[in-house]
Amino acid sequence: MKTLLSLSLLLAAAAAQACPCGCVRAPADTLGLRELQADGRFVLDFRQDTIDQDERALGALSHIVAHHRIQTLTLETSGAGITWGLSLPYVRREITAVSSGATQTLEGLGDVTLGARKSFGDFTVLTGLKLPTGADDDQLLVKRRYLQLGTGSTDFLLGLRYGGDVEAAGGSWFAQIQGQVAVASDDRFTPGSAVGLTVGYSQPLPGGLSLILQAAVVRQFRDDNTQYLVDPGYGEDFESSTRVVSLTPGLAWQVGEMTSFQAFLSDPRSVRNYARKDDGGVINPIHASRVLSVGLTHRF
Repeated sequence: MKTLLSLSLLLAAAAAQACPCGCVRAPADTLGLRELQADGRFVLDFRQDTIDQDERALGALSHIVAHHRIQTLTLETSGAGITWGLSLPYVRREITAVSSGATQTLEGLGDVTLGARKSFGDFTVLTGLKLPTGADDDQLLVKRRYLQLGTGSTDFLLGLRYGGDVEAAGGSWFAQIQGQVAVASDDRFTPGSAVGLTVGYSQPLPGGLSLILQAAVVRQFRDDNTQYLVDPGYGEDFESSTRVVSLTPGLAWQVGEMTSFQAFLSDPRSVRNYARKDDGGVINPIHASRVLSVGLTHRF
């Protein structure tokens, strides 16, 4: 069986940077199942990430509870030995300020990603461009820039993946490193660059099942956020410059030759915030959240 997993941060729309809640998008991927057998064929991948956020910075008055639902539809095809992809995320956020009990719902298209990948032997090079299609100027109940539907930036992504089979066990493994950097952005906000490293293993089981385990570390550098200069309600920017280490177990079920179902649970095991206050102190780590990711992949 071909490799069932890799970290395709590229085609997960914002995968190499902190997701909108201080956690990291689940490093759950169906890249192996999306390999096209011939030019002109298509793969459709649908995924929903569910994130429940409960964030309180110790010593601060701000306490928010938010529920995020991110549905991502990815369509891929191939030509000239290159696989081309279009990833469309639809985002819904329900945000509550605990102190007042007020609630706000944001819903709409997120930032679209165009991607391409090409294999060179056992290596695969991934590139992508994240476009500023999501709204980034909504009036927010909770003044935190990362809660917008989009970043307002155009980002370039570049990654390298290597993997192989474990013949003795019948499984497969991979390792991938990927970076993301904004190449165009708003005057008041530029998301911090990020780099991520993921390793994973897939073990086939009876009945078309495969057990999957991934481990990832993502380092996001601090946003360039001067929104507070035009709206004092934003205050200092401490929602970036983090390192998150996560473990993501998952299960894939292959139904016939064309369809696969997957479920993953990303658990942040270590979160560190590097943003420093003006007095030199380090703010408390952003509260990461578990991410439940379920998906369907179909080739046709």
